[in-house]
Formats: sequence, structure tokens, C-alpha cells
Amino acid sequence: MTDQAFTKLAEIWPLCGEASQAIYTATRPFVNPIINETGLTQPRVVHTLLLARAVEPAPISPERIWRRYPYGTQAGWVQPMVTLAERQLLEAAGDGTYRLSPGGRAITTRILKEFYAGLTGIEKSIGTVYPAADVDRLRALLDQIVTAGLKAPIDLAGLTDSHGLAPHGEATALVRIDQALDDLNAFRDDAHLAAWRPLGVTGQAWELFTFLWRGEVKNVEEMTEKAAARGHTREIYQSALGDLIGRGWVHAASESAFEVTEVGRQIREEAEAATDRNFYTPWLVLSETDRNDMRDLLARLKLALAQAEEAVPA
Repeated sequence: MTDQAFTKLAEIWPLCGEASQAIYTATRPFVNPIINETGLTQPRVVHTLLLARAVEPAPISPERIWRRYPYGTQAGWVQPMVTLAERQLLEAAGDGTYRLSPGGRAITTRILKEFYAGLTGIEKSIGTVYPAADVDRLRALLDQIVTAGLKAPIDLAGLTDSHGLAPHGEATALVRIDQALDDLNAFRDDAHLAAWRPLGVTGQAWELFTFLWRGEVKNVEEMTEKAAARGHTREIYQSALGDLIGRGWVHAASESAFEVTEVGRQIREEAEAATDRNFYTPWLVLSETDRNDMRDLLARLKLALAQAEEAVPA
């Protein structure tokens, strides 16, 4: 299958993100009260706690999380773990790694229980506009892609960790849809990492390169401001820029602006094409009819969830 043939699949992927966001928004009334009650409102804390559960029996560490998110600093993941350890929700396992404590297990169990219950209620509430047969059909289609993705010949660190939270037992179809959408988002990250990591650049250099390629920044100062949450200093991005210039991927367009060279453009476009090949090849388990159905089902699910949210009393 040629890269051009992935175009139709690429039209479906944004709908996955929109459906996932709609689920997230619709379930906040069930999850946020627990987060606020337990005081787990700091950035990355809940994500880290749930990930610690997902990777069991292995320990969690900043290095493990950084494998999926290499654009920021590993240090940025240290503080959430320290905070959770101080709250006795994680237990130190040695060498900077942690495991879920009994208290952490209790909170994650409560969060997941309320989240699943909320989704189950939502699934029932949208039944008149989004019948159970449609929910199950979408679940089956997404599960096929995830199952195929788990066999992809690339590093699946993100997908494997995400899939560790897959519900067991008699979870409803909408719960499984949410998990599959999370898994596909992680798999997309894996697909992109597999496309550029062989080039031997750092995460911060690759992200700077990408933003220059897209025209979103034109110098180190703008990058430092745009990516402030990544935790890197101006000096780090200056070094990354020097690496990109040394590779011939970027050059100065003026005294204060840099742009991607023709060689750089080809490198970045090939990485994007490789990402699509990595990501969409497992989708070929679906027939054209399946893919058309999935496009329609995702679009309708987003609308049904929005209507359900509007119907909730203030």
C-alpha cells in the first residue's frame, strides 16, 4: 500500500481524537470530585498514578515515562513521583523507581470504578440516538486495530503501557472504546518515535525541527517560550539548533530567524510518511466497508456525547 493510499485512513484519525475528547469531557463530573477530594490536582500526578497501575508488576520510573514523552526532561516526571511517594500512594522500589502502594491502589480503583460507572450510564443515556449495536460495532472495529497494532514491528512502549489499563471482566462497550482510543493515541506516539529516533537526534532537537518545519517558531527564543512546559532552558534549545544546523537540516534565514533547508524538508517529510506507514498499516485489517462504518460511528458518537452532556442538569 502506498503512502497516498493512507489518505483516507488519515481522515478517520482526527475523529478518534474528537471522540476521545468528548468522552473525557463527559466523564469529568464523575472523576473530578475524586481528584479534588484527594488533592491530586498537581500536573501529571493522576497520570503518573494510573500509569503505575498500568505497568504492574513492573515499577514506574521517570525514564520509563520519558520513553514515550522524550520532548521534555526526565526531571519533569520526578516531582510527581516524589509527591505521590510523600502521600504514601507510591512506594520506592530502588534506583529511582516506584510501585503502587495499597493506598495508591485504592485511589486508582476508585477513580476507575467511577469512570467506568459514569461511562456505563452515559452509554445507556444515549441509547435512543446511538443504539447498543452501534456502540458494540465501533468497539469491535477499534479492537481489531489495537490487536493488530500490538503485533507491529516497532518499539511499542507507549501502546504496551497504555494497554495495561485495559478493563477486565464485563466492561461495557463504551468503556472499551475509550480504552481503545487511548491505546491508539499511544500507538501513534510509538509510530512517530520509530520514524525519527533512528536519526540519532534528541527529543528537544526533533521538536524544534518540527516547529521550524511547520513555521510555528523561527528562533530559539520563540521555541523556549512555546515549549516552556517541557522544562528545557534556552541554552538547551540553542544546542539543539546548533545540532540541526550542523546536520544541514536548518539554516539562518536572517539574523533572528531560521528555516528548514531543502534537505531538512525531505528528512522531515519522510519521517511523517514513515509515521503514517507505521501507524496505519495495522488499520488494513479493516475492509473499506469497515473503515467507512468507523468514520460514521465516530462522528455520530461525538455528537451523541455532546447531546448527553448538554442534557445534564447544571
